[in-house]
Order: sequence, then structure tokens, then C-alpha cells
Amino acid sequence: MGMDTTRIVEHLKNDPRSLVEKLMRLQEIGIALSAEHNLTKLLDMILRESRQLTGADSGSIYIREDEITFVESATAKDELTTVVPYLTLKIIQNDTVAFPFRALRLPYNETTIAGHVAHCGTILNLRDVYHLPPN
Repeated sequence: MGMDTTRIVEHLKNDPRSLVEKLMRLQEIGIALSAEHNLTKLLDMILRESRQLTGADSGSIYIREDEITFVESATAKDELTTVVPYLTLKIIQNDTVAFPFRALRLPYNETTIAGHVAHCGTILNLRDVYHLPPN
């Protein structure tokens, strides 16, 4: 069994009622999400419910956006546009620290934690973001 499956099976053995309640809540969330058409409200709901299910104190959602520039001097064999991807911070929530939201744009590469995760497509679990491992 994979690591995630093993964790689920262990949890099911130890606390089956909690797992069933979470699965029922996920079903309710799915129904609510399908009814919401406003992107900001939808992202807010996704983050709020994800934090509640995982017990997270805070969270954020970044969206990949592309900056497209038309190349005026392009010939038939050249690319007509250049595309530069970046991440835009859309939603932040924090139950402990109150701070004003400000738009943030990050490079879509490995120079930031969010950029690294988006670029590599892997899960990154850091014990302490203020004391990062050298790799």
C-alpha cells in the first residue's frame, strides 16, 4: 500500500466515525462548490473548507497566470508570442495573525517555495519555513 493509503487505513481503524464525518463533509462541500459561480467566493470557500478539514491555522491560494507578449518582428518561422508564466496570490487566510491583503506576483520557478511547488508539481512538507533545509 502507498503511504497515503496506509494513513487512511490506520485512521479508519482508530477513528472510523471521524473519517466518515469528513467524507460526508467533503460531499457537502462538493455540492456547495458546484453552486458557486463567483471565482473569488469559490476560492475563499475552497481554502476555508480545506483549512477546516486539515486543521490548518492559515493558508493561501496562488493561481498561475501567463503574461503574453506579441513579437512584432516575428517572421513565419518564428514564434508569434512569448509567454512568461507567473503565480498570483489570490486568497490568504490566517486565524492567528491579522494583516492586510495585498496582491502578490511571484515567478513561476524554483526561487520561491510557492513557485517551486507549482513548477515541480510535487508536495512540499516543511517543518519550519523559517529554517529551510539546504536542498
